[in-house]
Amino acid sequence: MPFALQLRLGKRVPLKVVAWGHTNGSTLTVANSVTRTEDLSGRRIAVPSWWSVHSVLTQRILRGVGLTPVLGRPASSGTVELVVMPPADMVPALASGAISGFTVADPFSAVAEAKGAGHVHRFLGDVWH
Repeated sequence: MPFALQLRLGKRVPLKVVAWGHTNGSTLTVANSVTRTEDLSGRRIAVPSWWSVHSVLTQRILRGVGLTPVLGRPASSGTVELVVMPPADMVPALASGAISGFTVADPFSAVAEAKGAGHVHRFLGDVWH
């Protein structure tokens, strides 16, 4: 799927995606200080890979409130830096303040909530519809 996405979204190849996994059970989990998506302006969010459904839907969420996702450079006002990170590193990074959120499948959002490191902000299944 990542290669198909790269062709479709990155190279504008007229490819049709007919099935996609991880659209339910995945979340945008954010720091406790974040109450609105707009609060992510100037901050950093982790995704498991650039061409994952998690990244694509996170970008959709951000663009929906007027924020611009960026990769490979620090965020500034009006932008959100997306960093690629292994899911197992996301909860500790959120707890330490290294990131302000992450998008990935469970159980990581549940672990973040159980540890008090953050809370679920959006379910990706809601964005996908």
